[in-house]
Amino acid sequence: MGFKSGIFVLVLGVAIGYFVRDYGTEIEAAKAYVFESGSRFMDSFQQKQNKPAAKKSAPASEKSSISEKTNDRLFTKEELWNHYRGGKDSKGLYLAILGKVYDVSKGAKFYEPGGGYDFFAGRDGTKAYSTGDFTDKGLTDDLTGVGAEHFGEYENWVTFYEEDYTYVGKLIGNFYDANGQPTAALREAQNKMMEARKLKAKEEEHEKLFPRCNSEWTQETGSRVWCSTKSGGIERDWVGVPRMLKPVGVKNAYCVCIRDSGPPSLGHTEVDDNRGNLDYPYLQEIKGCDPKSFSCKI
Repeated sequence: MGFKSGIFVLVLGVAIGYFVRDYGTEIEAAKAYVFESGSRFMDSFQQKQNKPAAKKSAPASEKSSISEKTNDRLFTKEELWNHYRGGKDSKGLYLAILGKVYDVSKGAKFYEPGGGYDFFAGRDGTKAYSTGDFTDKGLTDDLTGVGAEHFGEYENWVTFYEEDYTYVGKLIGNFYDANGQPTAALREAQNKMMEARKLKAKEEEHEKLFPRCNSEWTQETGSRVWCSTKSGGIERDWVGVPRMLKPVGVKNAYCVCIRDSGPPSLGHTEVDDNRGNLDYPYLQEIKGCDPKSFSCKI
């Protein structure tokens, strides 16, 4: 109903009121209804005329949302970069790793403009946490070509941010889709982190079997390596003897302490069950050193 129609209703109401004023209570009720309807229309019309204009929304590419499935706040890359790098007029100081967004405001001295790690702010630069490439090209969430052994570092960094900073949402991109759901890239990264944990466990077990030697150098005596019940950060109930270990794929051999009595740890010998791990492949005796000595000059 337009403005003219509303005026017509009011005029008609007045005319009917004068014409039928002597025709009983029912006609009076009808008149009152017409007047009331016309008044409600005019009030409604005035409200619409006086209603303030709606505020314009931010472009879709810069507007965050809430995931209906996970209830997480979802950020776009444009929004994170344009509004959450700290500094003047910024909405906050955020960064993302593996698609998770963290508020790092309490570490502003490191992440705000001019800080030592300001290049991480406002984006997901996951790859750089292992490569050390802090250029725009290196600060990316694309982990193509990164070996499984590096994913342990990513997991350590995620743990760091989880414990020291505040999680605020997810970043729509390589690791989470527009609904906040994990992508194939995130699942692949999680599988590689699991693989990295297994590799680390094997390395730690290897370090227990073959702990590194103690070492020292002085101008008077030169270099010396030796074994004790604690070396390479490993405490044990045996001393062992120094040997050079060069596993497959390792460029340079390094000194380790080898248990020289008791049965082998890895079943690598059938000759003598009381030689410890002396017959383990990839071991070399140190030239000029008594094979039974716990200390050698090199």
